Amino acid sequence: SVYNKDEKELICEIASSLLVPGPTIYIDSGKTTIPLLKNVKPSMNITIVSNSLNVFNEASNYPGLNVISLGGLFSEKTNSFIGIAAINHLREYHIHKAFMTATAISIESGATNNSYHESEIKKVVISQSNEIVMMADNTKLSKQASLSFANLNKINAFVTDKKPDKKYIDFFNSNNIDLLYT
Repeated sequence: SVYNKDEKELICEIASSLLVPGPTIYIDSGKTTIPLLKNVKPSMNITIVSNSLNVFNEASNYPGLNVISLGGLFSEKTNSFIGIAAINHLREYHIHKAFMTATAISIESGATNNSYHESEIKKVVISQSNEIVMMADNTKLSKQASLSFANLNKINAFVTDKKPDKKYIDFFNSNNIDLLYT
């Protein structure tokens, strides 16, 4: 939401510390990931894969970025490309690091979303990725959407805007998940 714009900027600033030159990364379709693009420099030689029209529009503001669209069926609701064509195209890529978002996150249900098609894309991204960076502002914690796409123990890093509750800190520590926050 627009309400959380400053939090999203902060989250992306923190997450950008996880960018390294050379690999292929995935940038998810959620609004939280968009500000991450301003920290990807052409000299980093990073290939960005995404299904998000918002990512492509924002990337056009930064000349020299190598951005790959998954194509597929366009969803107005999520402003992203979905469906079997997008999934099949995604399966062709080996992703070093995926910067992901979720509608809601809980220890019990993991990362969740309300769109079946987006959840299917997210599942494939996770299966094709070496590392998963989950990005979410604190308002999404201890909530649940209708579809789970990842257990929390599958992520490698969690980036948020505020120190989470102790149960999340303990969970991340016990599962060797890097926790980054302001």
